[in-house]
Amino acid sequence: MWDAAGTLAQSPGMAGLADEALSRVEKARPRRRMRDAGRLIPLGVAGAMALVIGAGSLTWWSLQRPDAYATAIGEQRTVRLEDGSRIVLDTDSRVTVRFTDARRVVTLAAGRAMFEVEGDAARPFFVQAGDTEVTAVGTR
Repeated sequence: MWDAAGTLAQSPGMAGLADEALSRVEKARPRRRMRDAGRLIPLGVAGAMALVIGAGSLTWWSLQRPDAYATAIGEQRTVRLEDGSRIVLDTDSRVTVRFTDARRVVTLAAGRAMFEVEGDAARPFFVQAGDTEVTAVGTR
């Protein structure tokens, strides 16, 4: 999350938001004597950093959230994943899917599923079900 905040801090869009937040803070504050003016800059910077970190955290969190797929009782569903793999969900089943640059992880939370996995040696495909984890290497 720290790395993501640093990357976002360099974004022109985030810099604009930080400047906007800083100007709002400065406008909202009552006028103070000159000796207190030096305190406004650190407070404005802290507010801008809080905004950048908050936005970065929200973006990072939304990117980390797994995709979820489910079927109702009596329903079956085929899901095509971004890597070309397919999941065939049986009735009353639930899975979550999380892909990163290093791995592909599917968690079977309930029910049954069949997987048709596209091979990718650089990104193994893991299926987790309860205490069991299986690594698929381009199989069915």
